[in-house]
Amino acid sequence: MSPSGIRLGIIGTGIAAFDLHWPALKSLADRFQIVAVANRTEEKARRFAALVGRPKIYGNYQDLLRDPAVEAVTIALPIHLNHRVAWEALKAGKHVLLEKPVAGDLRKAQEMVGWPQRFPGLKMMVAENYRFSRWFWRLKERLDSGEIGRPFALRWDVFALVRPETNKYARTQWRLHHQYPGGFILDGGVHNAAVFRLLGGEVESVFAATKSVNPAIGEIDTLIALLSFASGLQGQLNLFYSSVGDSANVLTVWGETGTFRLLVGDGTLQKIGENGKKEEEIVDDGGYRAEYENFYDAIRRNAPIRSSFEEGYQDLQLIFTALQSAKEKRVLPVGKSPH
Repeated sequence: MSPSGIRLGIIGTGIAAFDLHWPALKSLADRFQIVAVANRTEEKARRFAALVGRPKIYGNYQDLLRDPAVEAVTIALPIHLNHRVAWEALKAGKHVLLEKPVAGDLRKAQEMVGWPQRFPGLKMMVAENYRFSRWFWRLKERLDSGEIGRPFALRWDVFALVRPETNKYARTQWRLHHQYPGGFILDGGVHNAAVFRLLGGEVESVFAATKSVNPAIGEIDTLIALLSFASGLQGQLNLFYSSVGDSANVLTVWGETGTFRLLVGDGTLQKIGENGKKEEEIVDDGGYRAEYENFYDAIRRNAPIRSSFEEGYQDLQLIFTALQSAKEKRVLPVGKSPH
């Protein structure tokens, strides 16, 4: 690590820390050093510590926050703990990178929007990797260039089979017995909300329906949502987490003179028009490295945070509104930002 590197503490050493955060941090060893880890299950903490260079190990996050060697933390905990632990980290004087969604409760998320004003010397960011992914930024660049004329509609189809016996995320108890509405629909849907807002701007209203196909994976596992954007764009989000025999993760945008189809995760961007189809391959890790680069630049160079708590609040608000629309069986307006 260079002299300007950031001494980082990891709070929560579960799947996200191993599979998502560590690969990005490993590639940025000149900018980050993991100096401490905390997990209430000591075995998990020790296993992660052995992987990343044997930092200090704590059995609770409060002791890690008292460690003067730690200047910033990554919080990768169950959603309902985000508000409390992030607040305590900021009070302890640590910069915060918080796994999405920003909170499991819209009221708490709204409160968090004001925290940058309460802690002006600290940087705080939501680890919404899709907001940093080259897949979506390249699509936005090509849309903004006018290649397919004026976009008028977009649709995102996510069809997957999520079962505890085959999916490790579905085996996490806090997801199965969640203390927040929506289950996987909320946990995964904020990704889609972030990208829809990136491509189409703010959503004015939503009309949605939900269903529970497999109660073993939580409260609901299916969402169909129709979105009306302030720009006049129309959108549809289909999240099917109990799709047997059909799997897809495809984002499609229709314009006046052609169509873009992005195969998410695969990195293939297709342009389809009257003269056929052309493909572009986009190499990216899903945005994980880029979000840490932004976190570093914000702390060391005072660069703007690209995935603020306010952005996280608005992503969350869109999914919460869709869930409420399904409950009330009517079109609902999507509220404005509190700031």
